[in-house]
Amino acid sequence: MASSAIFFFSFFLGLSLRVSANNLDDLCPVRFCSTLGPEIRFPFRASDFHPERCGYPGFDLSCNVRGQAVLQLPNSQDFVVDLIDYKKQYIVLRDPGNCLAKRLQNSTFSSSVFVAQEHGNFMFADCSIDLSDFGIERVDCLSDENHTVHIAVAGSFTWYFSVFRCRTWTVSVPVAWQYPTDVTESVFLTWDFPNCRSCEKSGGKCGFKGSAGSDVGCFGKPGLSKRAKLGILLGLVLPSLLCISGLAFYLSSRAR
Repeated sequence: MASSAIFFFSFFLGLSLRVSANNLDDLCPVRFCSTLGPEIRFPFRASDFHPERCGYPGFDLSCNVRGQAVLQLPNSQDFVVDLIDYKKQYIVLRDPGNCLAKRLQNSTFSSSVFVAQEHGNFMFADCSIDLSDFGIERVDCLSDENHTVHIAVAGSFTWYFSVFRCRTWTVSVPVAWQYPTDVTESVFLTWDFPNCRSCEKSGGKCGFKGSAGSDVGCFGKPGLSKRAKLGILLGLVLPSLLCISGLAFYLSSRAR
């Protein structure tokens, strides 16, 4: 009987330890494309590293040969992910070729998952001379020795563009005024679903509730550490094991 009791509690202890270790971090560990890159975790996943259930549909990232996290938007547009804010649910993207201004001309930055918080109109001006001395931003990657391309908020510097006979056109660009970025360097996009803001702010991490379905839950909120849980578990199991072993020894002695 004593051996049976020992086997039972050993099995229970091992099972408990396995269950406590089987958490979100173990199944879907945080991934980095490089030491300086953003951490990749739910709702994002690294497609070459994480199982599908580690990320929400539409949040797949990949790591390129330069160690950069890459997001593919509609029309096969690849952008480098510079920043992911999980608490405020926004990402900052830039062009891997370092000429975002060129891609602003015809890129679609919205998708079924990511949206621009708002749009701002910016005027591009192709001029025969450099107007940088007048405080107008120059776009180096679109300029050459024969002409200079400038960018400005629509409606500003129009007098200069007219006087110097610049060719102008206006482009609607994703912007976020409370998170100002250089529109020729990076683009700010947000996502609304899955909504994990409150979970992230409470110190937890989101993930799917089960092996199937799209229900999302909050896991790993601050509480007892694994070591503390293990201590409590041992404190409950070992005394019980000793008591039952003692009882088994006593009963076997009387049987003799």
